[in-house]
Amino acid sequence: VDANGSIYVADTGGHRIRRIDPGGCSVTTVSGAASSSHGEGSGGVRDGPAAEAEFSDPSGLVFDGEGNLFIADTRNNLIRRLSPDGEVTTVAGPPGRASGSVYNPGSRDGPAEEALFSSPRGIAVDANGNVFFTESNNAIRRLDPGGFVSSVIRTRDYREGGALSPFLSGLAAGADGELYIVDGGFDRILKLARDGVLSIVADRGNAVGARRFDPNGLVVAPDGTLFVSDSASGVWKITFEGADE
Repeated sequence: VDANGSIYVADTGGHRIRRIDPGGCSVTTVSGAASSSHGEGSGGVRDGPAAEAEFSDPSGLVFDGEGNLFIADTRNNLIRRLSPDGEVTTVAGPPGRASGSVYNPGSRDGPAEEALFSSPRGIAVDANGNVFFTESNNAIRRLDPGGFVSSVIRTRDYREGGALSPFLSGLAAGADGELYIVDGGFDRILKLARDGVLSIVADRGNAVGARRFDPNGLVVAPDGTLFVSDSASGVWKITFEGADE
């Protein structure tokens, strides 16, 4: 949601970014070419004016305090930015298309233009301008304001007892710098504290009355309440009664 109350949607299958106006009566495409360089409906990768830019399966979206919209361009394995003046740029990930349909997959920290990712999906921005995003390498990565990408947390393969699965999706930053993570592989919500401690916030045992708990995305309200979209059961509200919980 932007400062004016418009809702922005990552139209994953359409490879576009859409906007629902506050009245709910008008939907417009704000970025994404109707026909990419790889054919109609196939997605692509191109920076430039919003109407000409190309994405491939975009997923997570988040605004920073200056009105920039950061986009997890999932199948391109890139982090993109749509500026308030309507320009799309790649802010993390290298140029050049790798072989096949996947764009520069991998996992490498370093300067933003040299870093590699694998299927970034959830994305969040904290009060200091750090951009965090999930990826399928059982990791949360960070793009700092200076343009350097680092790994915030990475665990071993979940089949070997790792705490994170490859199926990370939603991500949100709390007011105190903590990160809330949707782990679809384990069907749970996690919290990563500023000191690096990872804990479980909710799992199937908290989903009262539900046959399944299949979390997908989440947001944090100003008071710290979590709202979680659930592919099986609608939307959950998670509140915290004590300051230490």
